[in-house]
Amino acid sequence: MITALAVAATISVAAVVVYVATDHELRSGIDQSLQRRADDLDTVLLNPPTPPLAPANATGSSAIGPTIAPPLSGGGAVPTPGDIPCGLMVVPERGGAGTYATLHCRDARAFDATNSIGRVGVDRTVTAVLGDPSIGRRFSNQVIEGAHVRVLTIPYGSGALSIGIATNATTTALARLKTVLILVTVIGAVVAALIGLLVATTALRPVRHFTAIARTMTSSNDLGQRIASSRRDELGVMARSIDELLETVERSVNQQRGLVADVSHELRTPLTSLRTNVSVLSRSDELSTVDRAALARDIDAQIAHVGTLIGDVIELARDPSAIPAFEMVALDEIAIECVEQVRRHFSKVNFAIETESAPVMGSHSELSRAISNLLDNAGKWSSEGSTVAVIVTATRIVVVDEDVDCSDWVVVGHVF
Repeated sequence: MITALAVAATISVAAVVVYVATDHELRSGIDQSLQRRADDLDTVLLNPPTPPLAPANATGSSAIGPTIAPPLSGGGAVPTPGDIPCGLMVVPERGGAGTYATLHCRDARAFDATNSIGRVGVDRTVTAVLGDPSIGRRFSNQVIEGAHVRVLTIPYGSGALSIGIATNATTTALARLKTVLILVTVIGAVVAALIGLLVATTALRPVRHFTAIARTMTSSNDLGQRIASSRRDELGVMARSIDELLETVERSVNQQRGLVADVSHELRTPLTSLRTNVSVLSRSDELSTVDRAALARDIDAQIAHVGTLIGDVIELARDPSAIPAFEMVALDEIAIECVEQVRRHFSKVNFAIETESAPVMGSHSELSRAISNLLDNAGKWSSEGSTVAVIVTATRIVVVDEDVDCSDWVVVGHVF
């Protein structure tokens, strides 16, 4: 709709410009023609023909007929055009068909040229020129016997001469041009609206497809759908970007689901063990002092293990783009701490550690979590009485489990 309005406005402005330019050009041509005729009249006024026209009779109509101009007094001096009385002025036969030519006198008399097709009336322009000839030539518009006439009034001798040309043909042509331009504007706006509707429908079809996929995913919680557009334009780029976003979201959701499943699995064992130990502890009267102390240590270790798991979950839930603070830490000391903790969890597995001084730049919490994960996996997958060797050097840490064959990648995927 906005495009159609813009096109309609553009066509309208162009139509107005065309109409105004054409009107100015046509009227300028008429005015120039009147100017040329006025220039010819100046020449005729200075060299008048012998027979002047007779003045109008009492009824107001022109008495067309040649008369002899009376001799001028002054001892043979040559008079100027302004000295010639209006009644003796010559109205030249100029203009041809469709021309109006009328001589106006200050005493309200008027004389028509022999070829004039009508008398030019006295309007404000004629009155102004008669009252002050120094104002020069003036244009005006009149309606004479139903005809639109463009009139040029000039000072002429002691009177004023009005020359007019009928402009009915010009007015009619301009009216037709106006009608054509209006029709062109309306048709152009309608065509622009139809084209805009077609273009909008074609351009919005992929967007509707995107919307349908989004609604399907919202209603079904299925993040596996993709737009898979092969377009090479901006919409195709947007579709591929949306597919990448959906892939990222799906991967994130799957990771969250896997995390929840892993946490549930990891918490099940210590919670079950805690429940068993608490049940045994409720019958503490039947236990010896040594057994009660060992049971208390187990419960403490299991609670610490649960706390560690919860801390791991909190760390995983943090922004992965956050960079932990690095500092100089002792890798060997961190490994010893982790081995002590895992021994409490897996008392039936032997953990042997061999270390050397290993200062490294890193995060204490991140390194502790990584080593604990390795040792927890080794403890879970080791049989009773087996040995897990932990070797710490200045450049690396090695965990060796003598019971697990990691040559099978399926096993590696489950263990780590």
